[in-house]
Amino acid sequence: MLPTSRILFPILLLFLASCGGAEPRAPAAPPLLNLPPLAGEPRAVVDAALGAPTSITPLKSVPEQMPGEFRDYQLPGAADPVTVRFHRDRAVFFTVFLPEPEPSAEAALRRVGIEVTGSPDTRAPLGEWWRSGTFGGKHFVKVGALKGMGGGGGDGYDMVQVELQ
Repeated sequence: MLPTSRILFPILLLFLASCGGAEPRAPAAPPLLNLPPLAGEPRAVVDAALGAPTSITPLKSVPEQMPGEFRDYQLPGAADPVTVRFHRDRAVFFTVFLPEPEPSAEAALRRVGIEVTGSPDTRAPLGEWWRSGTFGGKHFVKVGALKGMGGGGGDGYDMVQVELQ
């Protein structure tokens, strides 16, 4: 073997490994639900978009959230319902359990139509939160994703919560 080939062969191997040897990335999961258009909307609009609620729980003991109620909506193919809190007939808080955990809080939020940028304002062992952002023309005071909240276990982000002003 020529002295030049001893040097060039390992470099060629490294080059080939970096050019096409990487595993293809899995495509991003499709959006489960597009929340921004529903945020701040009255019950009738949310009901029309998500179907008839499977349960309605009036708020009776939290004065700052009254008049209000929680409504659960069952999405096709989802094991857990989407929970929406209404205040004065406006959707102000959403909780969504994802069918499959996502590897990051950002990916989990994309599943509900929210694209965050920058570092989270709050990072905890089980979740990440961003404060104050505009998504789909609606101003949210808090958006975040939590790990291990669904029934599937694991350490991926499987629950999203978003709150309007």
